[in-house]
Amino acid sequence: VLDMTVDEAAIYARVSGYVRRWYADIGTPVRGGQILADIDVPELEQSVLQARAQLAQMQSALVLARSNLERWRLLAADSAVTVQELQMMQQAYDAASASVRAAEANLRGLMSMLQYTQVRAPFGGIVTARNVEYGALITAGGASSDPLTAGGSQSASATSVAAASLYRVAQTDTMRVYISVPQPYVASIRPGLAADLIVANLGNQSFRGTIVRTAGAVDPNTRTLLAEVDVPNPGRVLLPGMYTQLRITVQRVDAPLVIPSTALVTRAAGPQVIELIAGANGRATVHLRSVQVAR
Repeated sequence: VLDMTVDEAAIYARVSGYVRRWYADIGTPVRGGQILADIDVPELEQSVLQARAQLAQMQSALVLARSNLERWRLLAADSAVTVQELQMMQQAYDAASASVRAAEANLRGLMSMLQYTQVRAPFGGIVTARNVEYGALITAGGASSDPLTAGGSQSASATSVAAASLYRVAQTDTMRVYISVPQPYVASIRPGLAADLIVANLGNQSFRGTIVRTAGAVDPNTRTLLAEVDVPNPGRVLLPGMYTQLRITVQRVDAPLVIPSTALVTRAAGPQVIELIAGANGRATVHLRSVQVAR
């Protein structure tokens, strides 16, 4: 019995603020990049205004430093100022230019943070959990102040546990099943091999999947090979977490010889089988062959 999984992502906030509005509830299909919620960030908006003002201030200082440098160069050509004074003006201009670049970088960083006021779906899928409400406090890089609601943990009261993420989005178009293949069948497992997924609670309905990859190594603890089976789920009939059975028909490589148990002769020399070798004139020779019992 296996458990089906999907590509699922927990979505967190990148900026601190309050939820202005949310647009997707649990079970809602969403597209990649679709807006899930808007976050109101008045502090960040004021920081952007401050950064713009600082940039304007630095640009004004740069214009003044450039004028002073040009004036000092004319004076230095007439030997009216010393070389040291000219170098000081050059350094003042370089410092003002560096301050402008720093202010521009600070403004670009704040403007990029403003993009995160819109929480977006990382890929297309289904919203499996929503832990935000209007007016909820959102912490940067953290979670919502609201308690866990739909899709949250069941191990504690909904009024005592902070939401672990704003949303959870699962991509259910393709279901993923991991299987552990016993070592005798490892040589027969390869990517592209067909596999049938059987769900008991759906009337033993079968869904065709494909082995897409293997771990490429046998687990030394279980002596099994981990393999991944992808099953198309365009109708979203299969749900994450369902228990299923997987059937794979393989061609045994170097399969052992199978004989009836009654054909095995137990002697002091070990297990043996009787082999008849046909000879001339219809006569046969009986030989006792030692064998090794595998199963």
